Amino acid sequence: MTAQHRTARPLPGRGRLAPARAAAIALVTMLAGLAGLPGPAAAQQEVVRDTYGAWNVRCAEGTETCVMQQVGKGAEGNDVLEMRIRKIEGVNAPDGEAIPAAIQILAPLGVLLPAGVRVQVDGNEVRSAPFEVCAAGGCVVRQPMSEAFLNEMKAGSTAKVTLIAAPQNEVVISISLSGFTRAFGNIDP
Repeated sequence: MTAQHRTARPLPGRGRLAPARAAAIALVTMLAGLAGLPGPAAAQQEVVRDTYGAWNVRCAEGTETCVMQQVGKGAEGNDVLEMRIRKIEGVNAPDGEAIPAAIQILAPLGVLLPAGVRVQVDGNEVRSAPFEVCAAGGCVVRQPMSEAFLNEMKAGSTAKVTLIAAPQNEVVISISLSGFTRAFGNIDP
């Protein structure tokens, strides 16, 4: 059975949005520093501190506030999406599970919003998440990452990110996980 026919599981912690859950997501988003959409202004204020395999560690200029980042390329070699991961600490999901990181995926305008984004690391479980907001720079998915999902990415070789471009064209972008563990180990919460 292909990934597109599998039942996609929400990214950890996604589902019916109860008040406690909404508060936890708001807290993760605030702590993760992912409130703004990346764009030209953000790029001018960030510098690449290090590169580990396919991952850049980008820091706000003059600070140690860093994220790990990779740009996913389309079949023609064009930039299609951006994945960012920020380490966080001291935040738990409503079920008490620690949330070690937050993930942000920026996709271009023109994606089919109800379809959201699906992420599959190697042959593991498919996870899905809805788009949160669209602005001039693109459409954003922001989610807390469970320890299990983070460990899949650390042990994996490729994350397949699937989105639907209008009109109903499935686009699968491969994100290399080469250097993921080292990059994650070199960013601070």
